[in-house]
Amino acid sequence: MNKLLFMVILIFMSTIGIFTQENDDYQFVLGEQRLLAWRGLDRGIVYNTIINADNVFIRAYPSENAGILREVHKGTRIRVVSVSRDGNWVNVAFFFRFGDNYTGCGWILSRYTEIESITPSELKIIGLAPKEKDRAQILLGSYEVNGIETIVDLYPSKIEHQPFYTFVFDQDVERYTENGRIGLFHYNNIRGSYVWFPETNELKHITYLGSTMESAWVIFTDDFRYFIQDSGTNAGIRTVTVVRLDDMALIFQGGYLNNINLQGNTIEIAHDSGFIQVSEGIVSMPAGNDQNSIFAREFLEKNSIPDDMLRVFENGIGITLVIISVLDLDTGDVKIIDGRYMAIN
Repeated sequence: MNKLLFMVILIFMSTIGIFTQENDDYQFVLGEQRLLAWRGLDRGIVYNTIINADNVFIRAYPSENAGILREVHKGTRIRVVSVSRDGNWVNVAFFFRFGDNYTGCGWILSRYTEIESITPSELKIIGLAPKEKDRAQILLGSYEVNGIETIVDLYPSKIEHQPFYTFVFDQDVERYTENGRIGLFHYNNIRGSYVWFPETNELKHITYLGSTMESAWVIFTDDFRYFIQDSGTNAGIRTVTVVRLDDMALIFQGGYLNNINLQGNTIEIAHDSGFIQVSEGIVSMPAGNDQNSIFAREFLEKNSIPDDMLRVFENGIGITLVIISVLDLDTGDVKIIDGRYMAIN
């Protein structure tokens, strides 16, 4: 593919722009950057250092085959925030375009930094904490660095038929105190998504992808071929991203409604067909010959808009038709299964 530079917009709670190169690894670079929240660049215990050589590549993930995000040179200031499983790579924040603010992120071989060798810490699971009313379930974990143990709150997800919990451990792990928020992540920690098997207390690090939020979740398909990340609290359609882990390809980024309903390697996704126009009781039909437009016309003809929703519409609230489909992650096939009217502001 041709190489060109373009701006990647990070989503979730903050937006961070960084340049990248389009190459065979492009789809993963896009997926990786959209899945790194990086609200926690300054949280927890970090290691400030500099690059010790010229022409050093910052990459999308810890591999010399990964996409290149930026080239840096000797003396460049960086902030080490995490480490790879083998300790050979460090996850760094670096300055980019905005003066003295750390605004970029990626992975560098540790030998190109002025830092002593890092021994990755071992995350251990204590167990599920008692469930608090109106709060997400918390999984208690701990790690030890320099003889000091730190207890961390993790937010697990659980698919009913799967024998494991899934959670993310990253820079956004923190604790609220009387003096404000305290970051609990240490640069010796291995960031990313883990699975925990409660029956055996086995813990596995699956990928460096993942973003921590109490209202969000991360899950895997049963065969661990696909990583699936929800983007957090949102009324109506929520955003979900799917990455295939064997080649780090971004498979899907779009919406779902209420329940992703993971079955094998299929998920339910949602498409907003747009505002429905109503005038003097007559509903306008969407144009177009694509699958969604055809379904929308048929659905509107067979299913009247509820009276209570029409009354809401008269008060200035919009109405949309959400189209629900099953997406086969292996083949990319999409099959429409249902539609639902929804009021939107």
